[in-house]
Amino acid sequence: MLALQAYRGSLCPLCGGPLSVCTNPENELKFKGGLPIRCHATTARAIAMEPYKDQPNNSALMIAPVLAD
Repeated sequence: MLALQAYRGSLCPLCGGPLSVCTNPENELKFKGGLPIRCHATTARAIAMEPYKDQPNNSALMIAPVLAD
């Protein structure tokens, strides 16, 4: 558990990559954005939330997407 904690602590909270790489000044402007990918579970959740968009505190609603056959 301590090793896992140390590993997680070495990752960037923004990009998830190693802090030693993404914050290294030598890497400034060396990263480029890749093509976007879609999380289909998040898309399904957003579509399912549409009927509830005007409900008070709708951000507290939880819809768990399920992978259909």
